[in-house]
Amino acid sequence: MVLWLDDNRPPWKFGYTGAEWAKTAAEAIEILKTGKVTFASLDHDLSEAATIGMAPADEPTGYTVVLWMEENGVFPEEGVVVHSMNPAGAKRMVEGLRAIHRRKKLPYDLSPTWVPAITESTFSNKKRRI
Repeated sequence: MVLWLDDNRPPWKFGYTGAEWAKTAAEAIEILKTGKVTFASLDHDLSEAATIGMAPADEPTGYTVVLWMEENGVFPEEGVVVHSMNPAGAKRMVEGLRAIHRRKKLPYDLSPTWVPAITESTFSNKKRRI
């Protein structure tokens, strides 16, 4: 199954028809716990307040999900994409994913790319584009 984490943008508008749509970090983690996620596309800011830089410091983000993945040794077999309009948040997520990648010695391309309106960093052995 494909996991799409984004509080606002629907997965089908970005080519992820049929993806499981989680709007919060907690929902994404619950979906990852099933062990059925083969590919994930994760956003950083998960509320309007976060998008405009007004979220409380302890508000869960996509980075929360990456930390959970690292702590629990979970990494979808087909990879992870970070899509975010928050470059600092996306960078932090990518760094966390790279740490998982190094520990697990996964055979994924680690080259970040830019897609109009969305930062996409791909950790995948498949060609997927937003």
